[in-house]
Amino acid sequence: MYDTCFLHCGHAKTGSTSIQNTLAVNRDLIAEQSGLTYPEALDRTGGNHIAFVWRPYVDAPRSLMTAPRIEGALNTYFAEHPGDGGNIAFSSESVSSLKPDELVRLRDDLLGGCRQVKLVIYCRHPLSFAPSFAQTQIKNGKRSLADCCAAPRFVQYSKVLPRYEKVFGRDDVIVRDSSRTALNGGDIVRDFLELATGKPDIADDPDFKPVQANTSLSMTATVVTDYMHRTWPGLGLKNNRVKAFAAQFGGDRFCLPLAARTLIEAEMDRDLAYVAETYGVGLRLDGEPPFADVDYAALLTPEIRAQAAELAAEFGAA
Repeated sequence: MYDTCFLHCGHAKTGSTSIQNTLAVNRDLIAEQSGLTYPEALDRTGGNHIAFVWRPYVDAPRSLMTAPRIEGALNTYFAEHPGDGGNIAFSSESVSSLKPDELVRLRDDLLGGCRQVKLVIYCRHPLSFAPSFAQTQIKNGKRSLADCCAAPRFVQYSKVLPRYEKVFGRDDVIVRDSSRTALNGGDIVRDFLELATGKPDIADDPDFKPVQANTSLSMTATVVTDYMHRTWPGLGLKNNRVKAFAAQFGGDRFCLPLAARTLIEAEMDRDLAYVAETYGVGLRLDGEPPFADVDYAALLTPEIRAQAAELAAEFGAA
């Protein structure tokens, strides 16, 4: 049996993919130097353990959106890899979408192979989170730029964290600030290694291979992406050439308007207070958050519109 299971559940936009992919690439080195096991993923998800800790626990059809569920994946893993008293880590930000009863089933299966479970969540200041999350939603075609400006979204930690506390217990929920100034060495992978192994210096080993992920789009690239999603729905999600077309436009970083900042500031105090008062963690900002009044429409020049239409026509889009 393993001693401690560190269940990393994100949250979104805090560097989860970097943790997952870096630990996956370096799993042998990490195990050798610290005894921490980071299991291989069961499908093509890099280091994301979605097939272990999400699909088996969600109600269909949510679990069948991208791949079939593998029933009893954790039980099978623990039977084949019983552990020898060391620690183990699983990571998937999809855990954050599980309902309370689903979390209970996940916790119980983890306790079938581990003496204790620690749930790890990195939290991001709402003013930093909202623009980053908006850009991701625009990039993935889930929301329009106009919607993101009118109703910016951020994680309501005062509602999210109590849900975890009821299932895992307050003392077994570990909250970390994802800002660079709060992380070990300003790096989220080093910070997680410190937490799960006590040895962040593993990242300094010459054989350690860091993996960066999810580069941001510029302001213009985000506006072009939004334009293509709205004008030719679905096209940008189907073809790498379309994604590359939008991504080629450099310039200033993406910003939400100042009015969006005002909306967030009116709602964020209770969440910041909950994290600070319950966990002693004050969420910080890495510099001035990206809010400014920008004429988004002016960024869509006639030349860009013409190039976009030409590219869409190549794929039969009217």
